[in-house]
Amino acid sequence: NGTVESSIFIDGVIMQEPLSGTESLVTIGDGTNRPKIKISGRNNAELSVNTDINQARGIYVNSNATVSISGVTISSGVTSAGNGGGIYSEGELTLDNVIVKNCNAKYGGGIFSKGSLTMNDGAVTENNASLSGGGIYNTGDATLNDVNIEENTAQNSGGGIYADQGYARLRMQGGKIFKNQAGGPSTASGNGGGLRFRGQKGSSNLNFYQCQSYLDNVTITENSA
Repeated sequence: NGTVESSIFIDGVIMQEPLSGTESLVTIGDGTNRPKIKISGRNNAELSVNTDINQARGIYVNSNATVSISGVTISSGVTSAGNGGGIYSEGELTLDNVIVKNCNAKYGGGIFSKGSLTMNDGAVTENNASLSGGGIYNTGDATLNDVNIEENTAQNSGGGIYADQGYARLRMQGGKIFKNQAGGPSTASGNGGGLRFRGQKGSSNLNFYQCQSYLDNVTITENSA
């Protein structure tokens, strides 16, 4: 209950088929207890969701949970009617050298964060949102250090990152927002190909409104909307 940190090791590739009716392959916390979990990977560790039969996201971090993940790739999570194909987090989440890729969701194809997110190194790449936030959809407090947001797509807004609610905070230092796209066959055009902050008008790279942001030494290029 928040006093002892439990550790989990992932060695190599784990491809798991979710049970029918399961929204997440891994669920941490129940919203009332205060678990502290450390997940570490080795030998090219990967947690991959086998969605041949049933859909599920990769990891769900409940509120009051404190979770750190290092050296793991999270891939192939799908929640077509929900949020956060790779990770959905309401708690305190730290990602070190983590890659989130090839995941799909309604909002936040790769990551949906409404709590505290700190990501160091790693990448969010080749994810898709049927609405907004192809790579990351943030309604909380996010800090990204040397993280690459690459080749994500959103059918509506925020191909790379979407920050919502007017309270979202984003601090990004280093890394790049590269070759993301907003807009698709069902929309004439999208808003904020690389990054959108609840804006009213789209642009190829950035769209800001009412959110707090700090970007330093970030390369933003070749995004489209």
